[in-house]
Amino acid sequence: MALNVTVADPDAEERLRASEARYRSLIQGAAYGIYRTTVEGQILDANPAIAAMLGYTVDELLARKMTDLSASPAERAALIEKARGEPNEMRSSDVTWRRKDGTTIIVRLTARRVDTEDGISCFEGIAEDITEKHALDEQLRQALKMEAVGRLARGIAHDFNNVLAAIIGCSELLALRLPPADPSFDEAQEIRKAAERGASLTRQ
Repeated sequence: MALNVTVADPDAEERLRASEARYRSLIQGAAYGIYRTTVEGQILDANPAIAAMLGYTVDELLARKMTDLSASPAERAALIEKARGEPNEMRSSDVTWRRKDGTTIIVRLTARRVDTEDGISCFEGIAEDITEKHALDEQLRQALKMEAVGRLARGIAHDFNNVLAAIIGCSELLALRLPPADPSFDEAQEIRKAAERGASLTRQ
């Protein structure tokens, strides 16, 4: 009777170890934060980039929960609800996280739910600190808003000046038709002066 004996392939094991080492090096050296958590929020794995982003060492971060990092429980609950869709489906959101020193940062989070063979679910995510980008975008929005207000103000000033020019012109014509002794002459002059003051204010 023949015996089937499986002999381990040392070359295959070495290739597997090398592949795992390359994978680990890729994750550890990534510029973006990469992490894995349980559904309850326990951090299972984290690379140096996400630890540095939050002001922790990797070991310190692994002792925390996502509830410690999230600045808004409601925001985190909504994020988890979104992730309850199909497993492995990547979803992106901008969230607010709290650093170790208490300051908050805005993070672009791309995450997915992963279901393992034994039925355990976890979340895997990539995090990018976009606090500075968000601030620059807000400054740009404010600048564009002010530019729009400026265009509107210039348009109104132009139209208002046209009205004042007509008033000044009519008051001057009226004054030319009236003798200086006529009481209406002084009123025409006052109309012209008031319109000129309005034009001066508009220019300012």
